[in-house]
Amino acid sequence: MKRLVVSDRAITDMAEILEFIRKDRPKASERLYDRLWREFDQLCAFPNLGHRRADVRDTQYRFKRVKSFLVAYRLDGDDLRVVRVLHGARDFRQVRFE
Repeated sequence: MKRLVVSDRAITDMAEILEFIRKDRPKASERLYDRLWREFDQLCAFPNLGHRRADVRDTQYRFKRVKSFLVAYRLDGDDLRVVRVLHGARDFRQVRFE
């Protein structure tokens, strides 16, 4: 099982997403928070669950859909490094992952 490392940028992404949702739907925000952390744990156990994207040139990144969002991560030795959490409608060609 991989060790989970969540980047500061991914934490910021999640805080912004959750705060936006919390304004109108506080319970939904709590459920999404819990779901994201469960998905991180699942990825640590099964790191190949994610997929690559044709619009992201750097093939080290994999993606796992969680509702309308994508968790961007990469494997780094024994670590699974979550680098971003982004809305799936974003233009991923323009995203800086790290």
